[in-house]
Amino acid sequence: MAKNGNQDYTLIGTFVQSPLTWDIVTGAANKNTPQLASLNGRTFGISRIGSGSHIMSYLLAERENWKKQNDINIEFKSIGGLKDLVNALVEQTADAFMWESFMLRPNIDSGELRKLGSIVTPWPCFLIAARKQVVETQGEELSKMIKSFGASCATFYTEKKEACEAISRACHLSVADAETWHSKVEFSKDFKLSKSVLKLTIETLLRVGVLQQSQELTYFYNDSFTGGIAE
Repeated sequence: MAKNGNQDYTLIGTFVQSPLTWDIVTGAANKNTPQLASLNGRTFGISRIGSGSHIMSYLLAERENWKKQNDINIEFKSIGGLKDLVNALVEQTADAFMWESFMLRPNIDSGELRKLGSIVTPWPCFLIAARKQVVETQGEELSKMIKSFGASCATFYTEKKEACEAISRACHLSVADAETWHSKVEFSKDFKLSKSVLKLTIETLLRVGVLQQSQELTYFYNDSFTGGIAE
């Protein structure tokens, strides 16, 4: 589906409808990056090419109009996971990276990292994908799975106290931060995909270079599990 990716998967639904907020951070001791504008022309650490940290760094450069000739004016350095990225900023082998806002809170509160800004994805947090072979051979099980999400998502809201305490423990957040995160999460009500979201995402991935070539929209999804696709 994407460059160096696996073409055996297809999108079958939307799980989390709300967007994801990414914080832009730098090493707390890095004197070369006092503010967001100082990242123009700097090196962004990413987990890998094609990852969210890569794509959103590209969109940030577009938003801030960081340009060099006909391209964006930042460099990408593939580093690895969150721990590796944090170490890279502390050691100043990269100037900045981006990650989900609340997952960075402990590193900011500890004084390791300094927040310079944030950016919100122009699409939902999470979609549901399945291997095409599974779609063909275990479609009934997939339908049951998606239907079961409804009850689980409802519990997330009706048992807010328990959910926030679990999030706090699992993600090393204060209960207050977990409650704030909880208030921002919106699960899809019908799990349907959206044509407009898919079109925007494909256009963006082509521009970033994650997708090599355009395809018909139907190449990317199977809407039989959610009773159609929204416009």
